[in-house]
Amino acid sequence: MRAAAMGPEELQRVRNTSLLTPPGKFDTNDTNDAITQRLGRAWSIGQGADHFAKRPGGLAAMDAAATLAAVQNQVRPETLTLVAVGDLAKIRPQLEALNLGAVEVRHSAGRKVGPNPEKS
Repeated sequence: MRAAAMGPEELQRVRNTSLLTPPGKFDTNDTNDAITQRLGRAWSIGQGADHFAKRPGGLAAMDAAATLAAVQNQVRPETLTLVAVGDLAKIRPQLEALNLGAVEVRHSAGRKVGPNPEKS
């Protein structure tokens, strides 16, 4: 979690991603199905029917301090799972150096693998 607000360039990148990505989520071969799915998801998490109309204005109004406050209120680092993909021999030492807890190795299908998968 961040201890300080992001700078203006990062804030603009994040804001642009948040503002410009949603229209693509409605753009499919079956637009009615896409709209139904997006509205259904919004409803299931408590957002009103006007969520997509109001969201751009709310996002555009967010400044760095408001963004930091929202992150500190909503994000709970102790509940997050970090997923890293790559050469285990290279990334395991880097992950362990972060002291985030035990490194758990899984097969691509999701099954846990043994304690020393590098040696197998």
